[in-house]
Amino acid sequence: MSRKLRHNNSLLIDQAELFPRIDRDLYRLFHCDAFEWLEAAKSCSIEAVVTEKRGEIMRLVQTLRGGDRPKNAERGFEMVSVMPRSCWEPWGLFRKPCEGRVQDNLRKWRTGGLRRISNEEPFKDVIESSVARNGERAIAPHPSLKPQHFMRQIVRASLPFGEGTILDPFMGSGSTIAAATACGLRSIGLESNDEYFDMAARAIPLLAASTRPYPKGLD
Repeated sequence: MSRKLRHNNSLLIDQAELFPRIDRDLYRLFHCDAFEWLEAAKSCSIEAVVTEKRGEIMRLVQTLRGGDRPKNAERGFEMVSVMPRSCWEPWGLFRKPCEGRVQDNLRKWRTGGLRRISNEEPFKDVIESSVARNGERAIAPHPSLKPQHFMRQIVRASLPFGEGTILDPFMGSGSTIAAATACGLRSIGLESNDEYFDMAARAIPLLAASTRPYPKGLD
């Protein structure tokens, strides 16, 4: 039995039976030239969803991965790291192939490009981002919570005219949906795990209401 909850312009769906069809059906949902973001760490068969890679976004973030001295031999090898300290996280940017020119898709489908930060400043492929801070983690204690500072930049760029719908088929804590809500965008979140669905339902309005400093145009 599925559950559906609404919050402002967001629709949350607890629907486990959808997941075997995600790859096949997402492609049909996308308008031509619609974008999809995929965190590199996620295992998902993207070939069935989109067919064209448009680049990568580098999220500059220092996590706790790497940089450690040899296990159980730290004192003898103080100046040795077993592997580099992780300082960035790649996000793939994909799209459904466009019909004709990009400008034709922008006029017809209202998608096909990324929203600029301003008239003078384009959207860039490097975004400085800290890990989710304690305040956000207290609201949504999900193991892979992404900070609103980063997610709001991603969702805002995805809809160049602020029209359309942000879809997160693996909603988790709801950080993507919260970011869309904060930016005044429509969104749909799908989640098969009951615990995470309930977490997202509680967390989304609180994360969306966060008022810490954000990049231009996002606060």
